[in-house]
Amino acid sequence: MKAVVKAFFCFTIILSLFSGASGRIIYIPSPSLATIQGGINYALDGDTVLVNSGTYYENINFKGKKIVVASRYLLDNDTSQISSTIIDATYKPSSPVVTFKSREDSLTILTGFTIQNSTNFWGVLCDSGSSPVIIHNQIKSNNRGMVCTNSSNPSVKDNSLLNNTDIGLLGEANSSPLIEGNNLSGHQTGMKFTSGAPLIQRNVVTQSIQQGISITGASPQVFNNTIANNTGNGVEITSSTGVNLKNNIIVSSSAGIGIKVSSSTPDIGYNDVWNNAGGNFSGTPQGVGNMFWGKNLKGIPCDQFFNISQEPRFVSPPADFSLQCSSPCIDVGDPSFPVSPSGRPWIDMGAFEYLITTGDVDSNGKLDVSDVVYLINYCYKGGPAPNPLLKGDVTADGAVNANDIIHLISYLFRNGMPPCH
Repeated sequence: MKAVVKAFFCFTIILSLFSGASGRIIYIPSPSLATIQGGINYALDGDTVLVNSGTYYENINFKGKKIVVASRYLLDNDTSQISSTIIDATYKPSSPVVTFKSREDSLTILTGFTIQNSTNFWGVLCDSGSSPVIIHNQIKSNNRGMVCTNSSNPSVKDNSLLNNTDIGLLGEANSSPLIEGNNLSGHQTGMKFTSGAPLIQRNVVTQSIQQGISITGASPQVFNNTIANNTGNGVEITSSTGVNLKNNIIVSSSAGIGIKVSSSTPDIGYNDVWNNAGGNFSGTPQGVGNMFWGKNLKGIPCDQFFNISQEPRFVSPPADFSLQCSSPCIDVGDPSFPVSPSGRPWIDMGAFEYLITTGDVDSNGKLDVSDVVYLINYCYKGGPAPNPLLKGDVTADGAVNANDIIHLISYLFRNGMPPCH
């Protein structure tokens, strides 16, 4: 994913460099421009404002320009550039740190900054039909992290929203942003949606005091998120229609309910809802949460909508919410969802797809019976070794032997555990 994003940014810069009279790179600071806003004011559509590391005590407004504003993270993919290139609203804390309110579109990009200290307002404001791309930033220590309002539909991807006093991210007033791959931690409410139909996928929401995700009057699609270790309710849905919760992990609320519903009939399926102190389900449609209904294809007790209630077996929370190879959340998501080739055969639950790195010993890009034959030939008939050898160590015990053959057969034909990393 990072490689794809990196290629996209490089393409954007290359395209701008060959776009005629514009397409300049404007360096900040420079002898004539000391501030980021000065660079934006000078920029024309297609330009890139490239900012050196440092703390910039200012509030910036993109003014509708189709430009890239980036730290040097854009060039070297070094995440230390994000934490060391800071836009700080200390001197004007009652205004947003970053403002988009002039119908900016997807050709307007903000990337690679720490955005902080709007202690009376928003870190990022998207208003009046603005729909920029906001990617790979850290938005922290503001009153509220980010708002999408008045028909604004930005793409908000791979950001960290941390320890903003109130709400991490708000969608309101007929806004339908794409919220993907973000980490939100340390808010009263992680995300709140009161209007629109946002797509919320592959985010991690932790350490919220009230709700991980609050939905009141909106119609979001909430897919493949990990909502864990919050104090209040994991997901709270009130007076909403068209809400769809699929493939999420919603676990370990210390005082709240996993999924709490009132005056709504959401579609809730293929989620893992477990170990929430106030109960896993409240007010949900009939049949949701009845784990005596039957079992899924992996033999795990589930309700008729294939929700389960099992410990997800994270690798190392709270630092790492990816899944261990023994997780019951692997290959039990909604089979209608697409899956990457390395995450076969079904999509997983949660924000992080378990990517198989062992087992494809014949290197044909898929796991199938030919890999079993390859291992049998290697172990018993003097056939070629997997390259590298540990590609055949599907049990992760440090050796390639009959145990790996048995494990792979069980996975392929008996719904057994996937190969381990």
